[in-house]
Amino acid sequence: MTPALRDLPLRLQHDSFAPYDLRNLGLSTERLRRGDIAHPFHGVSAHRVDLGDIVQRAAALTRRHDMPPFVFSHLTAARLLGLPLPRDSRHDNLQITVAHPARAPRLAGVEAHAFRHPARAVRHSRFVSASSGEVLLLPVFRDDWLIASLATQLECDDLVAVIDSVQYRATRQFTSLGELSPPGMPILANDSGCLDLAGPLTKGRRGSHQARRALALSRVGARSRPETFLRLLIQRAGFPEPALGHSISGAGWNAIPDLAWPAYSVLLEYEGDHHRTNARQFSHDIRRFERYADCGWSAMRVTRRDLFEHTFELISRVENRLRKTGWAPARSWHSRPVAPFRP
Repeated sequence: MTPALRDLPLRLQHDSFAPYDLRNLGLSTERLRRGDIAHPFHGVSAHRVDLGDIVQRAAALTRRHDMPPFVFSHLTAARLLGLPLPRDSRHDNLQITVAHPARAPRLAGVEAHAFRHPARAVRHSRFVSASSGEVLLLPVFRDDWLIASLATQLECDDLVAVIDSVQYRATRQFTSLGELSPPGMPILANDSGCLDLAGPLTKGRRGSHQARRALALSRVGARSRPETFLRLLIQRAGFPEPALGHSISGAGWNAIPDLAWPAYSVLLEYEGDHHRTNARQFSHDIRRFERYADCGWSAMRVTRRDLFEHTFELISRVENRLRKTGWAPARSWHSRPVAPFRP
């Protein structure tokens, strides 16, 4: 053990703690001034902890002794849960909520809120720290209350992507560390069943209209934020609503495209950059699209630039494919332009 650690108890090494803990162990406050001790919040110290890791930073806040009972909420909870967020939504302060009538604390590095919520709105989930691999227990809002809090900070399309992700995860169970991906995803499964926003979205509560609108646009089956945006683009352009989770099978293989129109044998697959840079994925994609063709499907590949820059051209391509395979809209029908989405 290095000399710098000899006077620091083992249980405080590489962890967060309150200075009060140090004094209780008979150590002087002078020890807190050394370079290996960080101070992420007033009343909280940390010894050689990666505070850039949101799981570690959130755990550090729970070490403060005089905090009222709180839950991680809004964008912080969404980041902890690995939910899809827009690029510009990064929030350096931790966002927490206390139950009214408790007052939201004022603390540098923390954005605190206070509103009425029942004890059942909070769940304690285990998270894996990406920097250390530790499993840490943190309080976060349950799905319905989290969505209600995000409705005050996200635009409608971004909120739809979050709801889609929540509902997709509700069909899965994360029961072991080996199933966690990416780091930080909760070990415990998300709430199962359909979302019920009746509790958090009481009349007059801020964000209620936004959340209800996003919930109406959400569908079960979208597996990523771009897939949600692709579906919204198709709907807004005026095309028939595509199916999610439609299974296509052949001799010894099965695939589920992102979006499909079984009646016209047309499907869309969104391909992120990893489809190009990963050799194994690239080879798999070639085989899959050949199989689609063998089964009589007209398959379209959609890239990031199609979705976030060239939506008018993408809409034209979809219209041409559907018309070629038998789609016959009303004579007065015409496609509607859709603005590109925000990455």
